[in-house]
Amino acid sequence: MASNKGFNEAFNPDKCKVRDLRNFLRDHGEFISGNKTELIARAKGAIAIGVKPLKEVLTSDKENGHHRNIDKFITPLGEELPDPMLLKANWTSSVDEIPIIGEKDIYNYLVLNTQRTFDNQQMKATRALKAKVCFEDGHVHSLTYNPIKAQCSHCFVKCKVMPSISTQKENQKPDYDVWLCMSKMSGQIHSAGCNCNAGEGESCSHIAGMLYGLVDLAEKKKDGLDSSTSSECWWIKPSRKRKLSPRRSQDLTFKKHKFNDSKPRPVKENIKDKSEKTVKPVNIQNFSEKLMSVNKHSAWLYTHKFSLPKSTQETIIEIPKLHNVDFMFKDSEDLSDQSCVSKFTSYFSTLSVSEAECEIIKSETKGQSNNSSWHPFSK
Repeated sequence: MASNKGFNEAFNPDKCKVRDLRNFLRDHGEFISGNKTELIARAKGAIAIGVKPLKEVLTSDKENGHHRNIDKFITPLGEELPDPMLLKANWTSSVDEIPIIGEKDIYNYLVLNTQRTFDNQQMKATRALKAKVCFEDGHVHSLTYNPIKAQCSHCFVKCKVMPSISTQKENQKPDYDVWLCMSKMSGQIHSAGCNCNAGEGESCSHIAGMLYGLVDLAEKKKDGLDSSTSSECWWIKPSRKRKLSPRRSQDLTFKKHKFNDSKPRPVKENIKDKSEKTVKPVNIQNFSEKLMSVNKHSAWLYTHKFSLPKSTQETIIEIPKLHNVDFMFKDSEDLSDQSCVSKFTSYFSTLSVSEAECEIIKSETKGQSNNSSWHPFSK
């Protein structure tokens, strides 16, 4: 059987040799390990779900990428836009003209957008929604705006984004160039770009970090509409220092802690028998009084016969009980029943408190947080 057999619709895995099955799976980007039975099952699965050969996929992606590179610089009104990375004139650091967007616009672009695909399917770049930390950590800076032309319906916004793991020397890992094409009227994002490896998908974390920066800028604009003065956003200028280059563990130098020579080190006693070492007993009385001076609501549980602190030896006045409920009805009980009525009537008639008892309750329960009656000691 020919080695190239089966790379068409008439390919039958059951009639192929192991060599042909592996060639088929290799050309379709599938695993080629396993015995013949496993290879046949894997090939049938690839055919069932319509896996395309890698060459066809690469050719299709290249064509689609070429078309997208053209479409993202054409507005819905048919206006042709220049490449923002090649555009040199009319860039300004003023953010007054940048369109206002909200977090819902970020969701619409990263999750619901169908412009970045050629099959009108949602890309659903939900992981990029977590890229807000990229903005909050100060990676986004050097924001600039370009109106392109006064008559143009869209504009460009460009910025710099530091790598997530940046080095001390910027030339080793330079900042990424990120840009957005937005509608001047609605703020809807038409296209985006970044020179990182994932930038061709127009939804990398650097683009998302820039979007969250624009949302923060929009909120500051809304808060300052009635203000007579305004200040430049802190994140427009690079305020975050680049981190040092990561080092290998074998290159790290560990230093031993050095004691202060002016103070001698404590000398441990060489006691062979632990029973020879005496421990000074704790004076519970003094310790209790010191603790009570710090927190008078401290409670003690004594396991030995120690005397209570002086503050607890004072006369404790008992608070009169207002009532004592010694009965309980079920939720399904009919409260209008005569037995229930008589029970409650008898109970309410016993509720009484004298004027002297009211004064005791008032004086002993006033100020729960500062009243020792609410924090009794336990024996």
